[in-house]
Amino acid sequence: MANISFHLNSAIVPLVLGLVVSNCLIADEFDLDPQATYLKTFADPVPAGNLIDFSDMSFSIEEGNLLCIERLGDFSKNRNCPDNRKDLIAVFSASDTILPNNELNRVVDAINAGIDVETLPTFDGGLPTDINEDFLVASADGQKTSVKIYVPAGAQYLFLSARDTRFFDNFDPNRNYGVSFTRIDDLIGDVNCDGNIDLLDVMPFANLILFGGYELKADVNLDDEVNLLDVDPFVELLVAG
Repeated sequence: MANISFHLNSAIVPLVLGLVVSNCLIADEFDLDPQATYLKTFADPVPAGNLIDFSDMSFSIEEGNLLCIERLGDFSKNRNCPDNRKDLIAVFSASDTILPNNELNRVVDAINAGIDVETLPTFDGGLPTDINEDFLVASADGQKTSVKIYVPAGAQYLFLSARDTRFFDNFDPNRNYGVSFTRIDDLIGDVNCDGNIDLLDVMPFANLILFGGYELKADVNLDDEVNLLDVDPFVELLVAG
């Protein structure tokens, strides 16, 4: 395997940088019930989870596709609180099977993907709820509103839930809590947009690192920023060809 390295030297990097609009499909949107969850609960009389069947999408979703999953709207943690909760978590699954809410690993065919999100014990009873396979879509404070994630092998469904410890009293007065899905067809790492990932992408990638700006194809680690954290995964793509 060849060793590939480059140095970000502002004296030799040109200021020319062409940015393009991402190649995305129109988003599909779905309503969510803030009381529904795939997490273990303390006998909450709540629905069994917000389930998205990928076959219901207006576009195909397959293994390896890059999805942007975005939280829409908000909800209230009870009828006496502001309508401003914005959190959302999710887990991929190979089936729509879900066990009763007194089980910890309720999503029988859960598939691990993304960065694991921790969920706290139930508000009542202190029962454990955390599982290994789910990931954060959006934070409660609204700072993080979406996630970009690759569809893992075998995934046919997605379960979604508020990141909460008690669910039966959640309330969505204006019924705007939901989720949108967009398939991103850009080739991540192809920063110069010629259809290949090669050494011709190094200069435009380095320009973004040095002088700022955002281009999805350069956001190799998919954290919504282009910075030094993208260098190692970018080099891995170059090595892989």
